[in-house]
Amino acid sequence: MRLKRYFLVFLLFSVLITNSWATIVQRMIEEKYSAVIRPFSSKWYVGTLFIENTKLKIKYESDFSKYPTIMAYKISEDKIDIIIKSLPFDNVPKSNEIFSPTYYLITLFIENNSVNYVCYFIENPYLIIDGFTFNFGKINEEHVNVRTKPTTQSTIYSKLNFGANVTVTSIGNDLIKIAKMLDFWLEIEIDNKKFWIYGYYIEFLKEIIL
Repeated sequence: MRLKRYFLVFLLFSVLITNSWATIVQRMIEEKYSAVIRPFSSKWYVGTLFIENTKLKIKYESDFSKYPTIMAYKISEDKIDIIIKSLPFDNVPKSNEIFSPTYYLITLFIENNSVNYVCYFIENPYLIIDGFTFNFGKINEEHVNVRTKPTTQSTIYSKLNFGANVTVTSIGNDLIKIAKMLDFWLEIEIDNKKFWIYGYYIEFLKEIIL
């Protein structure tokens, strides 16, 4: 009876290990995972998601394309969730168009002993980041205003230049239009204090270390 109980505990433990996120990563490394990501029930192409060493990366048609980027991620016991920030269609806004990024949720999991994914388009402005970790970000313009509140009428605390690293801690509730840009305000941390930068000026990395 005790032997059977130990066997059941071992079996349950084995199932948990088999479905763990670490197993997903290991399987991706073994398979040299690469997948063309498309949203559920859609023909649109988001990018190619692939593993390189222990880094999960995404790219469009070339490494020189600015988008898509990995905005945030969440590693659970049996899956890896990733929020992708991208641009619609050809990834390059025309001169008379508004810069309006699109967001996708990609979930990686193991099914039939292989790594699979599902991808859903996140309907703006319903972007919920609860439980997610923001990826590293960099400033993509010169003299970007750091403000005390998420509005252009608030006090400017300082300015950041191109390439400066930023730590994003939260996101505003609504999409805000400024000139020809439509994006969220992002909360950042500087010297243990919270400030805000308009999301257009922060470019997230295209990779995360698993």
